[in-house]
Amino acid sequence: MALQEWRNASVKQIKGIGEKTAVLFRKLNIDTVGDLIAHYPRTYVRYPAAKPPGEAAEGETAAVSGRITKAPVVRRTGSMAVTIAWVGAVDDGIEMVWFRMPYIRNNLQPGNSYVFYGKVLRKNGRKVMEQPAIYSREQYDGIAQTFLPVYALTGGISNNLISRAVRTALSDEKLFGDCLPAEIRDKYRLSEYNYAVRQIHFPDDMDTLIVARKRLVFDEFFFFILSMQYQKEKRVRDKNEFVFADDNFVETLKKGLPFELTRAQEAVLSDIRRDMRGPFVMQRLIQGDVGSGKTVLAFLAMADVAHNGCQSAIMAPTEVLARQHRATFE
Repeated sequence: MALQEWRNASVKQIKGIGEKTAVLFRKLNIDTVGDLIAHYPRTYVRYPAAKPPGEAAEGETAAVSGRITKAPVVRRTGSMAVTIAWVGAVDDGIEMVWFRMPYIRNNLQPGNSYVFYGKVLRKNGRKVMEQPAIYSREQYDGIAQTFLPVYALTGGISNNLISRAVRTALSDEKLFGDCLPAEIRDKYRLSEYNYAVRQIHFPDDMDTLIVARKRLVFDEFFFFILSMQYQKEKRVRDKNEFVFADDNFVETLKKGLPFELTRAQEAVLSDIRRDMRGPFVMQRLIQGDVGSGKTVLAFLAMADVAHNGCQSAIMAPTEVLARQHRATFE
């Protein structure tokens, strides 16, 4: 499959994701392989060194190394199968519990040693680890002290499921073409995209995580600026269909304010009013610190619009702030 086709392919193309699971992924706004790759971890947990069961503390997320002394058992609680195994000494071990996973019993052989990773709880007077991940000693030694990605989840989607899906999606040697030329990457000391996207999900260490994040943050700013420039170029082609009068309405309105506008506010207001009367559609960003007086400029521009028989709207992130704006304007 071509690179771009793979990026746009449905997540159902990934082994282990069927129709029902794809519906759950959609709740995370993940429909395509590209969406999945862009679902970056929200944080990371480092796999700790494995320790004996007796040293694992209550409330700790730990890696416990121990021997299965007797065959696990499967008990029924209503329609749910509960698999139970004991690791460590009788008086100083941990009970391992898996819900709805009866097949686990066949994976654990009495007499063999394993590493179990999960959170240690205390229930009914004994230490318990629920739904722990299982590793051979050799497997765990290979990941000890590496980073475990932690993703934003939704009901029915586990962190392990997303991690497995991402690993599968990233398994191709060359996943995506790089949009940045080598000379640009060299100039700004940026990593190659495929390297960055792999390291952001499964970093080798903190240094590679920082390198990956730098590249992906650069991309976000680059595409944002590119989009803004595109909108600016597009604006030049869109004719302004509105007609605004050149009168003293706004100047008169300013005299009714309980304060005078600053020189900077006057300059910005003049730019806004000139753009509104220009031949092309205007799009403008006003940037300033909290309390610098951006809202009063929005009010004066909206009043100018209303005075000329048109409508305007101000959007706020919360109802409380929207009500505050209304009260301030009134």
